Amino acid sequence: MSTAPSYAPLTQSQLLIWTGQELDPEAPHYNMALLWDIRGKVDAGAFSRAFRELVQSSDALRTVFEVREGLPAQRVLPEAPAPLERLELPDAGAVRSWALERCRQPFRLDLCCYDSALIRVSDQRWFWFLNQHHLITDAWGVAVLYHAQLERYRRLTCRSTNEPKPLPPFADYRRYEQRFRQSPTFAQTQSHWNSQAESLPPPPKLYGRSPRHARPAASRHSLDLGPDRSARLRTLLAEPDLHTLTPDLSLFTTFATLLFAFLAKTGAREDLSIGTPVHNRPTPAFKNTPGLFVEFFPLRAQVRAEDSLGALYQHVRSAYLEFLRHARPGASNPALHRSFNAVLNYIHAAFEPFDGLPTRSEWLHPGSVDPHHHLRLHVHDFDRQGSIQLHFDLNAEVFPEALRPEVPLHFLRLLDAFLEDRSRPLRSIGLLDFETWAEKTFPTPPPPPAPEKSLFQLPEFEGWAQDPALRCGDRQWTYGELEAFSRALAARLRALGVGAGQVVGVHLRRCLELPGVLYGVWRSGAAFLPLPADQPPGRLSTILQDARPAALIASAELAAALEPP
Repeated sequence: MSTAPSYAPLTQSQLLIWTGQELDPEAPHYNMALLWDIRGKVDAGAFSRAFRELVQSSDALRTVFEVREGLPAQRVLPEAPAPLERLELPDAGAVRSWALERCRQPFRLDLCCYDSALIRVSDQRWFWFLNQHHLITDAWGVAVLYHAQLERYRRLTCRSTNEPKPLPPFADYRRYEQRFRQSPTFAQTQSHWNSQAESLPPPPKLYGRSPRHARPAASRHSLDLGPDRSARLRTLLAEPDLHTLTPDLSLFTTFATLLFAFLAKTGAREDLSIGTPVHNRPTPAFKNTPGLFVEFFPLRAQVRAEDSLGALYQHVRSAYLEFLRHARPGASNPALHRSFNAVLNYIHAAFEPFDGLPTRSEWLHPGSVDPHHHLRLHVHDFDRQGSIQLHFDLNAEVFPEALRPEVPLHFLRLLDAFLEDRSRPLRSIGLLDFETWAEKTFPTPPPPPAPEKSLFQLPEFEGWAQDPALRCGDRQWTYGELEAFSRALAARLRALGVGAGQVVGVHLRRCLELPGVLYGVWRSGAAFLPLPADQPPGRLSTILQDARPAALIASAELAAALEPP
């Protein structure tokens, strides 16, 4: 007689990811795929048997997700839901093409949440592909599985007589979180984050762009800092004013500092928050458990143009230590996740050489990200080569194609400034020249020549981007926001064929955007024709008939009242 399946609720982090997946069921943005390039002979039979044992020993790998009575639930299958596939491909390029295509396939969460293959190129070159849905793993969990697979393989090939250690069940963590969520400490933690959610600043408009409803399409752009620059950074972080509790914590604080500075310069905002994970593995057993433990919370910082990178580092370090006091299991929520559009994912997990053979890992990108995350920065040195790797996952709607390769280089300017002289004020660190920024952000046909000087004599973007420029009621724009708005509008007008010698009608009430519209029209090379909002529609239609503007900029309300000329 068969036993009825046993279902369990999701952890809070699982619930947030499951909800995100349900909103876009066919998108692979929660696929986590690694490809290991192993140089040397691999016993394929032993590898396959080790993988079967691995899946059987890990409840996370055998977990599937279903909807029960309207709510998501998870259950652990008694047997492995899928075998290790074995393939043979002609060369490394064919393997990588196959793996990139494979990692973009969505999972059927009710059937199996992993996909794995051992690929032979020659007797002396093999690849291991492992793709998991984020619901059952995080980066540390991948490293746990890698080590567990290696242990089992070494025993089966008689390289080791040690019996592999059993993997602790993820169900233990799920029960741990459930108990914590019923404690008085959790109530205090939840109150803290609910209060934070109400006061956090809106996400910045990166490079002046913030689509209302971004789609998940994204691309990854990587930057290898190289052994020399990485070593210089680690040496610098040993200095007394930068040294933190651990080298990893010092590196995290550095990249958080640089990301805040990057957002301030490209988003023209002082008050900022980023999303960053806590690992939720406080015990040795949890450190050896595969599964999804991490949760993302907002880290907030104030970035002022007169501050130096060194001063910002101190501020971020203090903010992060306070952040850690409240980042507790099960406390993340959707409101907190909506408060940031940039994520820093610092990963200190690593992969040892497989069975002593030269091994290189590659984290594959599925071409999709959570659409709320416009920029994700991943930092790691998976292979412990001494060279820090940066991956920038960039939303395709926020970052035009021509701009994407430039983003890592802009970030690198800040890193090099930190290495060279961290006492320099932020305002003095040039990130990019504004003309280049506009061309990359809003690619348009070549515009007609325009004066280099601003009609309104705006200060330079780099120096004054965060200073107030306009105020209307309780709303305010900085010079950076005014510059971004006007340049975007000018680019849009040029794309429509509007330029020198033409007229653009402007039919708006007094509002914060009005000066930006006038400035944007001027920047396009056209002349603006004011159409006062207090004039009768008939008179305005006559003016439009006489002037025949190339374009009309009007609010929906006023445009609807105009009579056809």
